[in-house]
Amino acid sequence: MVHSIDKLNQRDTFLNLPDPSCYFIRVIDSCNAIGKKSISHFFINLTVNINEEFVNTLDWTHYMGWDGIDHYNIYRRITDQSSHSELIAKVFGNVNTYRDTGLCNFEYEYYVQAVDLSHL
Repeated sequence: MVHSIDKLNQRDTFLNLPDPSCYFIRVIDSCNAIGKKSISHFFINLTVNINEEFVNTLDWTHYMGWDGIDHYNIYRRITDQSSHSELIAKVFGNVNTYRDTGLCNFEYEYYVQAVDLSHL
């Protein structure tokens, strides 16, 4: 449960996904009035495999909760060297894999962002 949000976008990091791996959002204001429950959304589960030297293969589950996905943004950062994640690729909404090539001998972190058809 997010207790307060001071900006329009809130990002949660889940280390242990609930079962089933979906969620909804409900707003509770300062007077404890409960807002309408959102539609269910599903987590994007990302797996990174190292099949070749200096190549990481990313596979993820498709996001569900919108009418459709326009594309996925793929972000990467070098662990312990940067606090900023860099957009490295955009793939069509029907794609759920990406090969990150030409890497160096660093540890990398990734995240995948779904972009709906209205680009929100």
